[in-house]
Amino acid sequence: MNSLLEAFSELIGSLVGSLLDHKHTGKKIDWGRNFRLLGVGFSGVSILIFMLIFFGDERDVSGAICCAAPFFMVGTVFLFLEILRKNYP
Repeated sequence: MNSLLEAFSELIGSLVGSLLDHKHTGKKIDWGRNFRLLGVGFSGVSILIFMLIFFGDERDVSGAICCAAPFFMVGTVFLFLEILRKNYP
């Protein structure tokens, strides 16, 4: 649990840090890295939610899909934005 909290704080810290640093240093925001981090993060949360609900006591497949789907869709959108940003600069 401690490593999960550290990973989450690293994700949020790097996102917020990269958005705030550009004002002081004059660097451009690395949107690709931010989109990748958010996409992988949301997709990972959706997999975790699915596993926690599916492997619970009741094995509710439809409930697991309904709870995990929004996170997976948001993660997919961020990864799609990264692909668009990379292919169409």
